[in-house]
Amino acid sequence: QPIVDTCGISPTGSCSSQLPLDDSATIMSYCNLCPGNLENILLTFGGYWYEDNRNKLTNWRNSENLAGTVSFEPRRVPQIMWEHVSTRSCVEPNFEVPIVSCVNDSDCFDGNSCTVDTCSVLEGQCSNTMTNNCCGNFVCEAKEGSCDDCGPFTLETSSCTSCFTPSGFMFNVEAGESGISMSSIYYRHFTGTVDVKIFTAPGSYADIQRDESAWTQIGFQRITVDGAEYLRVDFEPIDVGPNEVRAFYIHSTGQLLVQQIEADPIAEDDYISIRNNGRYIGSVEFGPGQVGYAWNGRIGYSVQVPDSPENDSPTKSPTSPPSKAPTLAPTKTPTKTPTRSPTSGPSFSPSNISSPSPSITPSFKPTALRRESESIMPSIHTSSSRGPTRQPSNSPSKSKSPTSVDTLIPSTSLLPSEEPSFTPSIKTTIISSSYPSKMPSKSPSPEPSLEPSTSSEPTFDGSNAPSESSPPSIVGTMTPTVSHAPSASPSSTPSKLPSTDTSASPSTQ
Repeated sequence: QPIVDTCGISPTGSCSSQLPLDDSATIMSYCNLCPGNLENILLTFGGYWYEDNRNKLTNWRNSENLAGTVSFEPRRVPQIMWEHVSTRSCVEPNFEVPIVSCVNDSDCFDGNSCTVDTCSVLEGQCSNTMTNNCCGNFVCEAKEGSCDDCGPFTLETSSCTSCFTPSGFMFNVEAGESGISMSSIYYRHFTGTVDVKIFTAPGSYADIQRDESAWTQIGFQRITVDGAEYLRVDFEPIDVGPNEVRAFYIHSTGQLLVQQIEADPIAEDDYISIRNNGRYIGSVEFGPGQVGYAWNGRIGYSVQVPDSPENDSPTKSPTSPPSKAPTLAPTKTPTKTPTRSPTSGPSFSPSNISSPSPSITPSFKPTALRRESESIMPSIHTSSSRGPTRQPSNSPSKSKSPTSVDTLIPSTSLLPSEEPSFTPSIKTTIISSSYPSKMPSKSPSPEPSLEPSTSSEPTFDGSNAPSESSPPSIVGTMTPTVSHAPSASPSSTPSKLPSTDTSASPSTQ
């Protein structure tokens, strides 16, 4: 309620004032009997399923092509049709199912947020893979008590056309691998004003057919029925465990409608089945009866939410949403693909392969392998180098003793050594020191140098002390020297060539 449209309803003249109006009513309507006739009808049931749980009317859409407001919420019609068809067993199609082609993943959207929709570019075909632990995957899973995957559901038997009319009827309901909670029963009743009682008992009715004390009354109705209608009775939820059987007994002061069919069960789904071979009972409660009949009605139930798994070990494959409580233990086998976002803290056990990006803080235990680039900070512990470094060290090393073997390539220190060496080097360096030492040598050489040094250029200033030659030179100097001070003593041998310049100061002797 309210009805989709008023066309065809008595009294005559119930056609909408909007008619005639093309494409304003559905094919389930009688608006073809109104002005406009078949032009009023649009070839649609009234709407279509849009996304997620089909049991919710809000997930259905009204047909956008319906004109005017002749039809009110026509999406209700296809949704009710789906509820009915979904309670029936599936059959294999007798025709070839068309393959949907695709170009992009978006072409494969199936309206369900719990599926991963992908398009195979090579084959041009869609793949819709259902994910676990997702509300909307049609599986009642742990922690989904408020999810539609767990119900409520309705299981309906087939309706009889040639019906039997007992006053009472007993039948069995059996739960599947998951437990269920039953909360309502729909029964079919013939015309009249009657009182109806609903009873239940654990197990099959077969052993307690006449034992009233074994049954519990769960419902009562006083109703007036105008035709062969479905009537609903709600009661407190009754839990039926996995693979358990529950008996129900409906008794009326009027006439129920039941049937005879061969199928057993007469209706079933993934969670519950309604068994055949029910018991037909006369007007006396818990009185005599006859088996071999099938109930005509519906069962309303929900699936019992399974408990959370107690196993805290990590899953073999990652879930779509990440875990809120990750495990503390590392995996036994590392992943083949490293993470794109490394952690800020160092690992407890260093790897055998050097990192492509050096750490800001040096390692307390340097690796034995060489790096292609220099570290930002030197290691605290010295390590034996396999070869000379490409660039000089910013901080000079402190050698305990000089090496006995000459280095192949002399290093140039940017800064002078803090202290002079105690032992002189075996060989003199070829290149002079960039900076003189801050302190003179503590142990000068005991003997003069064997060979005098040879200056490549003359000195700018004269010597303060004249040189003392053992014998006079045989060959005269090419360029006479000018002494700033007279000689301390006269020469014993006169010079062979007189001086060309007069003495600045006369001789004192």
